[in-house]
Amino acid sequence: MNLRFAPFILLMCLSFGLVTSGFAQYTISGRVQQHNSEDLIAAFVSVSLSSDTNQVVQVATTDEEGRFSLAVQKEMYMLSISYWGQTLYRQTLSVDQSVDLGILKVEDIQTKELDAVQVKGMRPGLRMEEGKLIFSPQNVSAGSVFDLLKVVPMLSVVDDAITIVGKGAANVMINGKWQRMDPGQLALYLKSLPAQQIEKIEIIKNPSAALDAESRNGYINIVLKGNRDKGIMGTGSLTLSHAKYFSQQADVNLNANFGKWQMNATLGFANRKSWMYGTNDIYFVAQHWREDNTQIGKTQAPSLALGVDYAINKKQAIGASLLWNRSDRNNTEANKTQIYNQSVIADSSLLMSGVNPENMESYAWNLNYVYQFDTSGKKIRFDLDQFANRFDREQEFLYFNFDKDGIQTGMSNPYQSGNGQHMDITTANLGVDLPLSMATFSFGGKLTFIRNRNKTSFYEYSNHDWVPDPQRFDHFQYDENTQAVYIKAAKTIRQWSMMFGLRAENTQTKGWSEVYQTKALNQYFQLFPSADLSYNPNEQNAFSLNYARRIDRPQFGMVNPFRWYHSQYAYTHGNPSVQPYFSHNIELTYIYLQKWTGNLSYYRSRDAFSEIELTKLNTPLRETIVDNFLGYDLLSLNLSANHNLFGRWLLTPQLSLSHYNIKSTRAEVPDSKSFSGYASLYNQFSITKKKNLLLDLSGYYIFPNNAGVMQFRNTWSVSTGLTYRLLDNKLAMSLNANDLFKTGVMRYHSTVNTILRARYVYRDSRYLSLTLRYTFNSGKAKPKEETPKANQEEMNRI
Repeated sequence: MNLRFAPFILLMCLSFGLVTSGFAQYTISGRVQQHNSEDLIAAFVSVSLSSDTNQVVQVATTDEEGRFSLAVQKEMYMLSISYWGQTLYRQTLSVDQSVDLGILKVEDIQTKELDAVQVKGMRPGLRMEEGKLIFSPQNVSAGSVFDLLKVVPMLSVVDDAITIVGKGAANVMINGKWQRMDPGQLALYLKSLPAQQIEKIEIIKNPSAALDAESRNGYINIVLKGNRDKGIMGTGSLTLSHAKYFSQQADVNLNANFGKWQMNATLGFANRKSWMYGTNDIYFVAQHWREDNTQIGKTQAPSLALGVDYAINKKQAIGASLLWNRSDRNNTEANKTQIYNQSVIADSSLLMSGVNPENMESYAWNLNYVYQFDTSGKKIRFDLDQFANRFDREQEFLYFNFDKDGIQTGMSNPYQSGNGQHMDITTANLGVDLPLSMATFSFGGKLTFIRNRNKTSFYEYSNHDWVPDPQRFDHFQYDENTQAVYIKAAKTIRQWSMMFGLRAENTQTKGWSEVYQTKALNQYFQLFPSADLSYNPNEQNAFSLNYARRIDRPQFGMVNPFRWYHSQYAYTHGNPSVQPYFSHNIELTYIYLQKWTGNLSYYRSRDAFSEIELTKLNTPLRETIVDNFLGYDLLSLNLSANHNLFGRWLLTPQLSLSHYNIKSTRAEVPDSKSFSGYASLYNQFSITKKKNLLLDLSGYYIFPNNAGVMQFRNTWSVSTGLTYRLLDNKLAMSLNANDLFKTGVMRYHSTVNTILRARYVYRDSRYLSLTLRYTFNSGKAKPKEETPKANQEEMNRI
């Protein structure tokens, strides 16, 4: 047997032994309900010594079903339940064995309806749990899940990009499961889900040992509601948008509860036509090249998601899910290059035209099983994931040459470049939760198997036939296997909560090229500690300090050595020898009145990899490579708030300020220091007393910033929207205008080997859209059980 799997197999054996042995532990558990039978969410439950009620032993908050569990030792206790400073329940308990108190009835908390979402009393909008910032929406517009992310503190949503402020592009999970999509597909899927389905959003800036060590940018976990009563609830939506061209998107989302069976399905289709314009200025020693590039893309993207969960009994549950999506895209491209001499007089010009068809298809399935031993929270989880991605791209291009007077002087033969990627990822996860009197322990392991196959080709059209160039063909293969184990311990003492974790990962990689006859082998074992210390002196203040060591592995395309030609003068290739890099992350977070959030973070890494475009001094050839050559020291201050003023005005301002210190080990790239920042403001106004007419006004401003090789200029954008709901809030109509002033452009420059390059890109982000959304249901909603987390790291690298 392969010895590298031995720790995982041993862990499985120990897991069953430990959770069934039970140690010497006692638990106090129960469920808090109001007299109207509504579960009381986020109530404060504490136990103190009956002989000294000022000595609090354990504290907890009720979950989305009003349940709580406290681990204690043999003793006489006073149990207390309070909600926003108001004591609702007290009971004296003599504990010499585990106690299940069943349903504890408390007085009704005043409720009010806000935008079709029941908000119980003064339900906390923000709170911290084990280093996670948890946002519970209190005022939801008729938009989608994607729209609601714009009002979440510490998040930034620009076009289709979802980032954690002060971090970067985040990994997005739904109900604890990684969404296996590229950013564009993910945005389409989130736009198909109604915002009213959100129970909470968890922002995990420094993940614990239970999550993959990959991704220093953190995770966003969107927890959706399911059906509580038997019946079906669903949503259908249609979106028509117009930028330079028309686009359409239609979606149907269904959730069903048939007792022990819970089912959900989402079917969507998008038909989009996009436009992009950009310029690229390259200042050689003797010439200035000015490239004007226009791309028109047509995309058809169907998608299907299915899920089913079955409660075998009160202790066991099993689930399965399937996700499929496809994207057929056809790009037409025109690239005109004007060549100037030192006197800024046009010497000549080039014109390239091309057609770039792309086809991507992916599917994923998951099987998961949970066994809960008792009401104390002692349980074991297992899941198996399979993900497959098929991507094929072609690029057919033709060049024309002109002199300074615009007279054609030559034409190349047509060229065709191809690139295909077939990827399979399989993971197996095991997790155990073990609450004891000394602490709550979690431990588990994960096996990951990655198989990636790339094929590249190059043809020239000659004598009425496509002639292959054998020197530009390759079949690159890359395999990566990782074995991981982790352990985590959490303890609450009065107002203090502590969490410590350690994760170990052992990785083996192998990449080989058929054309170059090269093979790259790598093996590394690393430890990833994490810790969190939280202090909650009262319900108005919360502090959290956490640390984590992380790893960033190269994307799979970065290790492919073969050349991908963008034009006759520019190509890109990966580096099989590129190495992962490691980072240290420290976060200090403060929450005031569950509305204001402040965060101070420090990030440090060395030998980080990055792409770099190299241009030789005496030729126009441009080569983009990947190498480990950057070191980062980043200090960030992030501030955000979430206010509902006068019951009519939802206000969410955000501000982030950062200082970069970047060092380079390559002579072509100089060291640099800089400041950068991000500011945004979201406003939602309720025009009518019934709150069925809503006006949204939002905007953002990104300060100039330094990304190592590239220095980005400032950019900003303003958007607005109007939503009207009728038929008892079942039908919603939304009219939205994005990037009103057409200012959401990307501008950056870089200086490599003394050659300056300046880039401008506008992706047609100004558009007008109309969305119709109809919702029906036959029952109230409750949160779904979170399934085990898997594949977070691997999907991010595709």
